[in-house]
Amino acid sequence: MTMPYDTTSGTGVPQQSSFPAVVRPGSSAVPPTTVPGATPPSVTPPPVTPATPAGNPPSAHGPAPIRFGLCGAPSGGKTTFLAALSIAVDMADQPLGRWRITATDDASLTFLTERKQDLVVGHRFPAITNSVTQYHWQINGELPSTPRRLRRPAPGAKVRFDIDVEDRPGGDFLLNGAAISEEGLKRLAVADALVLLFDPTRDIGRTEGAESNWMFFHKLFETLKLRLRQTGRLDDGILPHHVAVCITKFDDPAVFKPALHHRLVDIGEDGVPRVPDDRAEDYFGWICREIDRYSIDSSTLQFPSMLRSTFHDDRVRYYATSSVGFWIGPSGRFEAGDFQNTQLVNGEPRLRGAVRPVNILEPLIALERTIRRESR
Repeated sequence: MTMPYDTTSGTGVPQQSSFPAVVRPGSSAVPPTTVPGATPPSVTPPPVTPATPAGNPPSAHGPAPIRFGLCGAPSGGKTTFLAALSIAVDMADQPLGRWRITATDDASLTFLTERKQDLVVGHRFPAITNSVTQYHWQINGELPSTPRRLRRPAPGAKVRFDIDVEDRPGGDFLLNGAAISEEGLKRLAVADALVLLFDPTRDIGRTEGAESNWMFFHKLFETLKLRLRQTGRLDDGILPHHVAVCITKFDDPAVFKPALHHRLVDIGEDGVPRVPDDRAEDYFGWICREIDRYSIDSSTLQFPSMLRSTFHDDRVRYYATSSVGFWIGPSGRFEAGDFQNTQLVNGEPRLRGAVRPVNILEPLIALERTIRRESR
């Protein structure tokens, strides 16, 4: 059982109802004092790491894997999200089942080992990407067994899905008008599901000339529509993908404190703050409205309506996510007055404690289950 966290009963959290212009410690995002996404001095695109051709062959042990495309604006936390996904897979237990992640090429293997080591051993955030690289992973899992009266529990279903993602340099935002490379675009076009990383800290305190989440995704969605129309896969102007909208950096004080104040957060039996699934879409709408109150334009407020006009309503789900999670002190409990899992050490953002991902693996499992049910 969960219960709303009451900020009026001695939690030590300021009664804050709107977003401050706070820069997230430990984020690869550019601080508000610097223009995020500014075009670099050279307009020559960075080299593209050769990619393994995408494919979705039937598995000898079951149906073809579900293909996921993960996308988000540069400097929006994709690299940390992917590194945290590997940790979330390792940590998964009841009620998620057991999971394994495997790289499908050398570039993905290097990323998996080095970026995970950054978080776990170095207590630091992954380095900023320097080249355009395609990554591919296979995730296998076994869902929890199903209890049966007076009989052994039924074995859990075996699950497999593949993840494709294009990682780009932080300054490579809409470089020469391209939100994504041709290879990355092809992979997103043929994906069964899209995982959209919406970084609210990109828009909180955004200054004139800085690119918004809306600008990245608007161009991406319209380009995908054109490509799918050309191949006959566009459904009356609607993209066919299932979608998980991941509102990232839930642990950031600029995001978490206002959400806590507005009673959008529950504390679960495991002591971890979460936005309940049935409240997640409301949370997304609320965060867009709050950002819009102090925004230099209306792009963030347009984001929910853009999603509604781009995808089928019943194929979109929302999640409040955190790649690094919350600080848990010696007491072993979450403390609302001291929850941030990042700190500055000699001017460098570092992790205070262990990585405890929140809602990183769950969206993928939920989408996979939904797509399988619809295909029966």
